[in-house]
Amino acid sequence: MSGTPIIVVTGAIASGKSTVAEVMADAGGILLHADSLAHGALEDKEVIEKIRSEFGESAMSGPDRISRGGLGRLVLGEPGQMEKLNRIVTPAVTWIIERAVTDAAREAGYIVLDAVLFFKYTFQFRADIVIATEASEQVRVERLMARDGLGRKQALARVTSQRYLYPGWKKSDMIIDTEMEIEELTERAIEIRDRILEEILKEGSGGYNG
Repeated sequence: MSGTPIIVVTGAIASGKSTVAEVMADAGGILLHADSLAHGALEDKEVIEKIRSEFGESAMSGPDRISRGGLGRLVLGEPGQMEKLNRIVTPAVTWIIERAVTDAAREAGYIVLDAVLFFKYTFQFRADIVIATEASEQVRVERLMARDGLGRKQALARVTSQRYLYPGWKKSDMIIDTEMEIEELTERAIEIRDRILEEILKEGSGGYNG
């Protein structure tokens, strides 16, 4: 993994994070989705037992199988419950993401890690730059309603459940306001990507100095 640049894109639900991450990776990078990788932690036997003990049978779909839907209903919109879940899965998720980064680094010109909870983990690798996407809660509620067909109450619950993560996102090296048309956001992300890559990919670079 040594010498392979890593760009992290983080931010809230419906903040444009995935759009920006895809653009960031679209110049020869490998895009890793931390959320998708984290699903593998729910197959770890130790994690399964801890979730059963903490959340009960409502989180299970069988003797040794987590119900993602059932677990989601227990934690979404409940910051305290979400924090409990994160404490259980964090060690397994950390290992899974580190392994994925190590594997990707064998063939990647650079890596883009899409990670909502980036600041909740302590990784062995160093990110060259962390970018947070940002939009107002009102805008994100409207996006969720349009994108996922949610009612306003459901969408608001998902948005507000992430408020505890705001202090972490503020630590990012760069914040992109995504309250613009998708075409404009894409152009803005391309401009930022090209500037970052010029800096961190050039020979002898010590990282992004933006």
